[in-house]
Amino acid sequence: MKKIFSKKMIAVIMTLAFVSAGATTVLAKNQDQYYMSGVIGINFDTGTDVEDIDIDDGWQGSIAIGNKLSDKIRIEAEYQYLDNDELDVNSLMANGYYDIVKLGKFTPYITTGIGIGWFDSDGFGSETSMVWKMGAGVDYEINKDWSAGIRYTYFDANEVDYDSNLVGAVVTYNF
Repeated sequence: MKKIFSKKMIAVIMTLAFVSAGATTVLAKNQDQYYMSGVIGINFDTGTDVEDIDIDDGWQGSIAIGNKLSDKIRIEAEYQYLDNDELDVNSLMANGYYDIVKLGKFTPYITTGIGIGWFDSDGFGSETSMVWKMGAGVDYEINKDWSAGIRYTYFDANEVDYDSNLVGAVVTYNF
């Protein structure tokens, strides 16, 4: 049976939905709250081979600046770095977040993003690809300015046959 929607198409649709919902919310409420966040964590290889290079597990790090547009919607621009020993991935992403519900100081959320990635390895040189991701996490509000949490993200670049599971600790500062 033929798939109607691929994972990449779903990520693109969700990202566009977050951005358009966020723009509508800003026009309605004008509730801008800017933030900066960083992630450090583990990059689990899913067994994908890029140009016949055996990719090991590695680490990930990212920094983002974003805008909380409403109680539920956030958008951000993110720079992300993934290291898999023989392969380095740098990406610039546009991400959307949906905060599901606030449970005391905890806020679970879902996220999706789309962007461009640069892949560099001694084994095959450099390549560029569209990249996308989907994930979920939970944040804990330390105080009105700071929060910390954990996030799982599935990261994919179909054009270079690369995908990875990312688990990271998140720290956020609200301006």
